[in-house]
Amino acid sequence: CILKEQGRRLFRQVVFSTDARLCLNNLTQDPRDRDDPLNPHLRHSGGQLFAELLNSDGSMADTPGVGKLANNKVGSLVIRRNRVIPQSERDLLAKRIQDNKEWGDDEENKSGPGSREEEFEEFIPGRFLGGLIPSVLVEQYQFWRTGPTTIRGYPRQDSKTVIANTALLVELKLQ
Repeated sequence: CILKEQGRRLFRQVVFSTDARLCLNNLTQDPRDRDDPLNPHLRHSGGQLFAELLNSDGSMADTPGVGKLANNKVGSLVIRRNRVIPQSERDLLAKRIQDNKEWGDDEENKSGPGSREEEFEEFIPGRFLGGLIPSVLVEQYQFWRTGPTTIRGYPRQDSKTVIANTALLVELKLQ
C-alpha cells in the first residue's frame, strides 16, 4: 500500500500484492515474471510497487509539489452531501434505541449495522477501496462514507447489471 492524499486526508491505495489471487483489487500481472520469476515466492505477485514514483525508464516521476514541480499548486476536493435517511431505516433505528432503553442501556446507538452514521455522506473515490471491497463492486457502485467505520454503496447511473434500488452497507472491523 502507498498513502495518497485526497481532500487533506490520507488514504491507503493498494499497488502491489505478493499474491494477486488473494487480493480484492484487480492488480495486473506481468506474464514474464509469472512464468520465470526471479524469486519463486513472487510467482503470483501483481501490481507495480514503484509505479507512482518511477517512470518507465526508471527515472523519478514528476509529481506536483515535489522536485521540478515544487511550485505547482496541489489541489484536492472533498465531496460531501446530506444523507436522505429512508423511513424504514429511521424506524429500525428507533426500535433499536427503544430496545436498548428497555434493557437498561442509556447509550442510544452504540452497536449494529450502520449504528454510528452521520447525517451527511462523503464520497470515497474507488481507487482507495481496492483491497477493502472486491473490484467488481467498486466498478458497479459509488461509495460514500457515512460514519467512522461505515460505507454505503449506491449503484452507478451507468451500471447496467445492478438493480437500481439496491444499496450496499459495509461495516469495517479492525482485527
